[in-house]
Amino acid sequence: MIVDTHVHVLGADRAKYPRQLHAVVPPHFAWTQENYTAENLIADMDAGGMAKALLVQAQNAYRSDNSYVVDMAKEFPDRFKAVCVIDARDADAADQLEHWVRDRGAVGGRMMFQTAEFQVDDERVAPVMERARKLDIPLCIYVWWQELSRFESLLRRFPDQPIALDHMGHPNLEGGRPYTNTLPLLSLAKYKNLTLKFSTTTLLAAARGASTSRDWFSHLLDCFGATRLMWGSNYPMNHEHPVPGLIDMARRELSFLDADEFDLLMGGNALRIYPALAG
Repeated sequence: MIVDTHVHVLGADRAKYPRQLHAVVPPHFAWTQENYTAENLIADMDAGGMAKALLVQAQNAYRSDNSYVVDMAKEFPDRFKAVCVIDARDADAADQLEHWVRDRGAVGGRMMFQTAEFQVDDERVAPVMERARKLDIPLCIYVWWQELSRFESLLRRFPDQPIALDHMGHPNLEGGRPYTNTLPLLSLAKYKNLTLKFSTTTLLAAARGASTSRDWFSHLLDCFGATRLMWGSNYPMNHEHPVPGLIDMARRELSFLDADEFDLLMGGNALRIYPALAG
């Protein structure tokens, strides 16, 4: 079963689901101005042979108003579950997380750290982490590569909280084997609460320069094992192809895996980490 753990949807009803866009939208976020509805995604899933998806809140389109993803997960419960975005700088961030989970049905949370002024080791993050543990949900964390040491402090401080690292922290893989520059990521394998989420962005990075997908993922599997990696398309942020084409890319780039490994990376691990998807 193929499960997309990282796809964004954008509603067509902008009165019901208003966008909260940047005053000037950067070119790489132009997709946040478009529509890509849950119904569009279902059609693409059917065309690509994908069974289920986690709707990850499009933070750059809606900020922390998670209404559209939770509503769509409720409307199409056999295909979707929702992951809500929380901004830990909000004074009531932990309560917001509990609202989206307990009252609106989200099955996981996400926090993003994209500015130098607010990083993952900020003390305001701790109450959200503690609430997530109480709610028994996994959290996705987005940080840049240069912040992995700060991210490690989070793993160390909350060893019982399941955490997924979005896009693996964006490693530069162009140098190829032996990938010595990726030690800051590989050294995190000792934290058993960590799962790596790889995306189309990661697959493209693994095929640049002297790197190949076979080399990188074989190296990664040696460090983390097949049970701690999971795939997400990252569509429409990644729009090199429509969703069926991104599924085909993953199949092609991971074709060297045995059937059991492929099934774990492309869906099995997601079903274990987010058990509500199996329902």
